[in-house]
Amino acid sequence: HGLRRKPRTKPLEGDMWEPLQWQDEDGLAVQSSWSMVVEAGWFQFITAFVVLANMVMIVLELNDPGLRSIFFIPDQATLLFYIVELIFRMHYFKGRFFSASTGSRMWNILDLVVVIAGVLDQWLLSLWE
Repeated sequence: HGLRRKPRTKPLEGDMWEPLQWQDEDGLAVQSSWSMVVEAGWFQFITAFVVLANMVMIVLELNDPGLRSIFFIPDQATLLFYIVELIFRMHYFKGRFFSASTGSRMWNILDLVVVIAGVLDQWLLSLWE
């Protein structure tokens, strides 16, 4: 995505909570903050696991609609995770979230649309049922 890790003067091995230091393509420092967790390997692994688990739940619910009530809490937790992850990424990339410079413009737009659709489907439309 056009970002590369900035070398540290003292590496801290095994500290996955350490804020990452990044530079953009022009060598300018990108703000280091809690939101940078989205670029950490462990967070990307957790995100991939949540996406995979969500896909399995969707397939199971399609095959057996009776599971919808069993998966209600996991569905809500998954949507909440997606919202938090999206907020973290929007905060991290700031104005570059929708620009081509992130290399992921279309994925970011798709993620935003999917999260909005999930909020509409699971939270807002349920108010009228």
